[in-house]
Amino acid sequence: MLSIFKKRAKGAELGVAFFEHIQKEWFAGEPKKLFPDGSPIDLSSIRNEWLYLDAFERDFVTFLALGDSPEKDAVLGPFWKAMGQWLEGEEVGPLTERKYLFSGEIKTIPAESSESSFRRLERRMAIYTEAAKARHEYGSSWTVAQTFAGLCGVQDLAFVMGVSSYVSEGQIARMKMIKSLRIEL
Repeated sequence: MLSIFKKRAKGAELGVAFFEHIQKEWFAGEPKKLFPDGSPIDLSSIRNEWLYLDAFERDFVTFLALGDSPEKDAVLGPFWKAMGQWLEGEEVGPLTERKYLFSGEIKTIPAESSESSFRRLERRMAIYTEAAKARHEYGSSWTVAQTFAGLCGVQDLAFVMGVSSYVSEGQIARMKMIKSLRIEL
């Protein structure tokens, strides 16, 4: 579609909208309900990890849609500024060492001490970026989902499949939405 026919959107407004959506879900008690009632997975225990996964996905899809461009920066600059302001003062508790299966090999996530939620998010961004770059026959949504499961301490294939499906669907929807807009600086 020619850009003259695309709906205009200010990059900063889109970035703030991404942030507000994530924050709204957080305060509503998300993570999403991906699993049927009676699932052995305790979704309340993965709430912080879900927040970090959602932030990674907004960043990753924006990069895929806009490349390394001023438009990408116009969206992600305000997004990350708002995330930092929100999470820098929020303390998250310590986590024990976790092991998980990643593309056929056992990986170890070292124990983590208490810290600001934003510092943990910054580390998660590096971990998820590495996972998204890994080659797998099921694609990057699978490797990101495997990593997410490992961070949550979950070794359940149905869990990985559910998260992978969510990640894939979200990436497609957000990619279409971003691509349908003419991002203004």
